[in-house]
Amino acid sequence: MARNSVMDRVMSGVGAVEIRRNSVGRPAEPDDGSGQAAVYTSNVQYRHLYRMKLGFESVVPVLPGADVLIQVHPVTPFEPTRLFVPSDIAYDFALVSMQLQDKSFVDGTPLNCAMFSEVALQDDLEIGTIDVQDTLRMVFRNTSLLPQLLVGGFHGNKLSR
Repeated sequence: MARNSVMDRVMSGVGAVEIRRNSVGRPAEPDDGSGQAAVYTSNVQYRHLYRMKLGFESVVPVLPGADVLIQVHPVTPFEPTRLFVPSDIAYDFALVSMQLQDKSFVDGTPLNCAMFSEVALQDDLEIGTIDVQDTLRMVFRNTSLLPQLLVGGFHGNKLSR
């Protein structure tokens, strides 16, 4: 039997399980000693999730004071958990708006992207799943005095059936 098919059988019906190197205990078993496999119950039709990153960048440098629209179209359903902007440019940009379908996630004052850098402790982005037919629209503003290329990304979960 191939290695992946064995793992698929082990993980079938378990759902999201984090397996760490040098961890104590056996994977997919609860700590309560019942011996029952952990069960993942989802309110959507997706059964498997895989950690992945989804990147974006502006095509040309963004002029000082100008806004750039970034549209994210994942090819598989994607659930972002963290927005990431590198710290060397994070202070030069502000997130003006973020919209998914009819929901807006930034209201009012633009957010400085320093709160989304790799040294920030923000990892609880809860905007839901971006389905294949959906588009996540984000507007960033260059707040520096020089043209800057915007680069960033998301950490999150790729969902599959």
